[in-house]
Amino acid sequence: MKKQRLAIVLMTAVLLMAMFTVSSSAASSAEIGAKINQIKGGYIGKSYGSGGCHAFVNAFSQSLFGVAAPQTDGPTRLKTNANWYFVASGSDNSSVLSAMKSAQPGDIIRYKSSGTSMHTAMITAVSDWGISVIQHTNSKGVYEYSAAWGNIFSSLYLGSFDGSSSYGLGLYRCNQIPIPKPSEEKSYQASVNKGHEGVYTAGENVAMSVNASDYKSTILRIYCTPPGKETSLYWEGQLSSAQ
Repeated sequence: MKKQRLAIVLMTAVLLMAMFTVSSSAASSAEIGAKINQIKGGYIGKSYGSGGCHAFVNAFSQSLFGVAAPQTDGPTRLKTNANWYFVASGSDNSSVLSAMKSAQPGDIIRYKSSGTSMHTAMITAVSDWGISVIQHTNSKGVYEYSAAWGNIFSSLYLGSFDGSSSYGLGLYRCNQIPIPKPSEEKSYQASVNKGHEGVYTAGENVAMSVNASDYKSTILRIYCTPPGKETSLYWEGQLSSAQ
């Protein structure tokens, strides 16, 4: 039976996003900060509704790391999971300042202070001068602010943590690397398994031969090998069309 050519375009530049767990040590603060700068413009000004601070951070986390933000666990804590771990906390201005100075871009803060009954936000930059935070509020939607260390307890920023035993802040960090841009994914490889193995660079067009009568029952498997990691099955499914 005459064979037809099936053109498989491996769009792994998009699909590879966060399917693999990679140590956070593989991504520097500068790399995370660069990714934040790349994507934050698409969020500034958006509204996530009343009380939408956590909903925004959750959406931003998925764009940044490919994983959801951790769930809330009261006004000053988040629930750690396989992707997020606890870094530091504080219960007054002094200890909160210490915690914030240990932050890095991409970290999430959950806190209650004189300025808010509970709030979730994400760190976008940290320097000797101060810190930058992206957040959502009911009045402004999504916006980013920068504050010098001496001013972060102003009502314009975090608010004060002195004066109540219920005040506090928790800092959390993701162990995933930022989702790379398509041009950064050339180090990934994918294999097309159709009776024989072939290794192709992400984004490369790959031609395969299949019988016209049985392409609908042919299973395509795509394997991915992140740098320094083991090969694993990324996608498996039936082919849907032939050319």
